[in-house]
Amino acid sequence: MPLRATAPLICGETYHIKLAIANVSDALWDSGVFIKNFRIEPLVLVDNLGLDNNPFVCFGETVTISSGVTPSANIFKWYKDGVLLPLETGPDLVTTEPGVYTFEEYTPAGCRLAVDDIIIGFCLKLLRLLLSTLPCVPLLLDLINLILIRRL
Repeated sequence: MPLRATAPLICGETYHIKLAIANVSDALWDSGVFIKNFRIEPLVLVDNLGLDNNPFVCFGETVTISSGVTPSANIFKWYKDGVLLPLETGPDLVTTEPGVYTFEEYTPAGCRLAVDDIIIGFCLKLLRLLLSTLPCVPLLLDLINLILIRRL
């Protein structure tokens, strides 16, 4: 007969489990405790291409950053370069600006459940305009960007 035990938990608190196993009056070893194995997957932000960092977005393109978190009563916070984006309260973010984006998920009680960040970079506008007849080739554009930046 399965026995199920539950208790309210406080986020961030360390808990210990103590089990007492008893045997019936016979000499047979016929008692056991089985604890189901589980794993909490880490939060990983990805862009619309499935990359966890993307410094090679073509200028003018829109990037959707996905947390993979299901919308819920939890609180979602987005930051760009360490600055809170107060109007961004969903599990995903759409942007056209480069930066380091950070996502945090909190319980309604204010306990942080998860955090991750992603780097989004865009090719230089001037360079993109000069090469506007070519399709965006991120690696080539990044190489040219580095050459131009070093000369400036």
